[in-house]
Amino acid sequence: MVTDCIAVPSHISVADAVRDYFLRHGYGGFPVENSGRLSGILSLSDVKRIPNEEWDRTSVQAVMAPVDDKSTVGADPDIVEALQRRAWSGLGRLIVVDPAQDCIGLVTHNAILKRLQVAELLNK
Repeated sequence: MVTDCIAVPSHISVADAVRDYFLRHGYGGFPVENSGRLSGILSLSDVKRIPNEEWDRTSVQAVMAPVDDKSTVGADPDIVEALQRRAWSGLGRLIVVDPAQDCIGLVTHNAILKRLQVAELLNK
């Protein structure tokens, strides 16, 4: 699990999200917050669907995937459950939430692979 939970505000433009989040942090997706509450997830594929010339006038909220049960997992997800949810959601990452539905991390493809590698090294 990636514990660096950097959230993008839903009201900013796609251009601002690209400049201030994707290029600055180098991640392929970010949780989206609206008024301090988790509201969605924004991925590079969401951004790429919008022509570059429209980035300045398109809000993150307009292109993000809304958060739902398929895009979130609890704090200690079973690896099989996480893989299934990723497959069902079509997202490259899942948002890890606490009981109050606040973001506490992300489960990414690389994080799952690392977890499996550690388990294999430990014969678990």
